[in-house]
Amino acid sequence: MFSTIKILTISLSLVVGSSFVTRVFASSEACIQEAAEFVSDSCTSLNQYDRVTGASYVKCCFIHDIAYYKGGSEKRGNGSIFPAGAASPTDKENADNEFAKCIKNAICLKDPSRCKSKIPFVGSHAERTAWTMLQAVKLLGDTSGNCLHNDDWQWGYGWKKTKGCSCRHEPNFSQIDGKLHKALRVAEGTDAEIAQWIKKQLPKKTQFPRAKVISDLDQVINQGK
Repeated sequence: MFSTIKILTISLSLVVGSSFVTRVFASSEACIQEAAEFVSDSCTSLNQYDRVTGASYVKCCFIHDIAYYKGGSEKRGNGSIFPAGAASPTDKENADNEFAKCIKNAICLKDPSRCKSKIPFVGSHAERTAWTMLQAVKLLGDTSGNCLHNDDWQWGYGWKKTKGCSCRHEPNFSQIDGKLHKALRVAEGTDAEIAQWIKKQLPKKTQFPRAKVISDLDQVINQGK
């Protein structure tokens, strides 16, 4: 005697085709997650250092990449990856906000005069730069709901390799944490040391202007000598 699920499968196969049904029911199988190896391109195609003060953003971007690689809640409410409550900041919002604070602090540390606004209601150079960088990562880091096919600068990019998983599956953080030990040690170094590490592991083929990133990283490395 056919079970209900078998009858439903046969009926759907006649209507929409067997290959479609196979994909639908495959998604209900156990979610097998395989974390990709951690990679970082630092600030991607954004500047790796402040063109006015020379302050390096590399450490800020590297720590931000670690958070993005790991992933977690992205948007509030339904339709998000591991959603947070409506009143609670998501993991992505926290990561982006900490990134903006880091950028501002890096500029202020390099040149305290750039922390003071010279024009009323406009904000200081440090504040304007941090705000601009924040808007960039908010926009470019958004997966637009396509959480299983992220680019290397988008939220949760460490979870590209998945089988039978949907955007609603909570990431297996214990697995991805195991791939972050080296990166976390690197993050304790100086901007120049981090820049050297990033330069060594930067893929030869990238979706962004690789030459610009290398040039910026070299500038940060030279500043640290």
